[in-house]
Amino acid sequence: MDCEANIKELKESLKRKPDLILSSAYSNTRRQLAMIYLNKGEEIEGIYHLTESHGIGLRQTSIAQSARSADSFPYCDYLSFHKGYAKDESKGMLQRLKEMPSEWTIVQITREFDQKEVIKSRIAETSPVFRGFHLTRLPCGSELEIGSPVSVNREWPENAESDILADFWKIKKHLGTSISGGTSRLIRKLREEAALDIERYCREIGQTCLKEWLVLFLGTICDHNISKRIRTKVDNVLNLKQGLTSRQRYLTYLLAEGVPHLSEDDLGFALYQLFTEDSTFQSKVEDVLLEINREISNLATIRRNPVILIVDEHLDMIPWESLLLLRRHPISRVPSLHFAHTLFKIHSKSIKNGLRELASADVCYYVLNPSGDLLPVEERLSKFIKKRFPSWIGIVGQKPTEEQLVEALTIGNAFIYCGHGSGCQYLAADSISRLKVKPVQLLFGCSSVALKDHGGSVEMTGDFLQFTVAGSGCTVGMLWPVTSRDIDKMTLILANIWLPGDPIDTETLNRADNIKKEPELLRALVEVRKVPELFSNGAGFVARGIPIKIV
Repeated sequence: MDCEANIKELKESLKRKPDLILSSAYSNTRRQLAMIYLNKGEEIEGIYHLTESHGIGLRQTSIAQSARSADSFPYCDYLSFHKGYAKDESKGMLQRLKEMPSEWTIVQITREFDQKEVIKSRIAETSPVFRGFHLTRLPCGSELEIGSPVSVNREWPENAESDILADFWKIKKHLGTSISGGTSRLIRKLREEAALDIERYCREIGQTCLKEWLVLFLGTICDHNISKRIRTKVDNVLNLKQGLTSRQRYLTYLLAEGVPHLSEDDLGFALYQLFTEDSTFQSKVEDVLLEINREISNLATIRRNPVILIVDEHLDMIPWESLLLLRRHPISRVPSLHFAHTLFKIHSKSIKNGLRELASADVCYYVLNPSGDLLPVEERLSKFIKKRFPSWIGIVGQKPTEEQLVEALTIGNAFIYCGHGSGCQYLAADSISRLKVKPVQLLFGCSSVALKDHGGSVEMTGDFLQFTVAGSGCTVGMLWPVTSRDIDKMTLILANIWLPGDPIDTETLNRADNIKKEPELLRALVEVRKVPELFSNGAGFVARGIPIKIV
């Protein structure tokens, strides 16, 4: 079958009630189409199909629920498979990006299409062998005038000692064992080994498979004068050569802005890929980029705008936020481009400079130790909360009723949960998705924002995703089991530096003027991840949603 006939057949298969098709089949078809278009050199078409391969089951659920109730999720057309933006396909994708804030950069990680996945059965908590993936950068707003979406192919080395996904499933099991049982010596050993493995991978991923294109992960530079200065210097050298494409120019801008993070070999290889036929010109460009690095001495640590990650479900357990390159920058995750755009539409009236502004509220809600078996946690946190936030409403040491949780999620600007899991065991997931929840949920429980793998061809799920369906701006929590003492410290620090009011010393409970506040939630998380003794506890702390700021 020739290429065009193959494309036609695949597209015809997608027209058969896409809102009912099995999500894995839909994703495979979209990834196959992406591969074909990218190989043809039609990058925007390929990227469009990559964006369509994420978050399918959650889109279907949202659409079905909206059909059952007129009050649930009024923005469902933004998630449609055949109306509005979806009808316009790649042009619709570009329109979504154009409407979103220029401060946002969306980075998407999608596994390559693999024919074996179509026919091979899979048991729960296993993943296909990790090999090739598409790393896609989607600029937003006016940044589209600087460069269009770009995608590069990356690979986990075939000669690697082990498969990263198989290792992460083992790591999660070890972390779970450390919580659920075993001798104290075994518990400590498994916990420490898991933490070391996670830290090792966070060092190695950039070196082994991202390499020269890890710069695609970096957010835009906040200082527009610096960005303009860099681009002007790059343009001066690129204008010496005729016939360059906008893609070559944009990728060179990104290399220039991220040059401190690249080895000499990686920079040289990136320029070789961009300007293959002219080694002399490659050298000229490289000299300019190195000159930029010398002139802008703080380029390695310069303040950058947020990055919103869209991650293939099998890669979601990797703590991308804690990679060496990224751990000092604001990052959150969303299920797909459609949900990023939908959340923007829901909160657009409150978004300024790319941040969903959240008014300081006198009353917020918290649930602490609802199972009653975390008394040390209850003791450590309750004293702090009562002193730091005396007007807050809390449910301590007892199970909340559904009525209490509905009130907590819909009235206070923020909801804090400190207990086992996500807290959704006390309120049915479909009940949450029907609510008009307030902007932020902080879920300090083991695996509170982890995806659950059912095996087979079923899309991974998570109770926390219902907050997204309900329009939540951001839900913060854990990718895996964590230890109580570290998580308590993280809770105290985040509450102290991000939430309204004057910080207090977490030991003496006296006012602490030396503690610096951080109004942006994603930047506050960067600081909180530094607190735990075990690297795994900090690395597993992630945000799901859009950037939030207390004002």
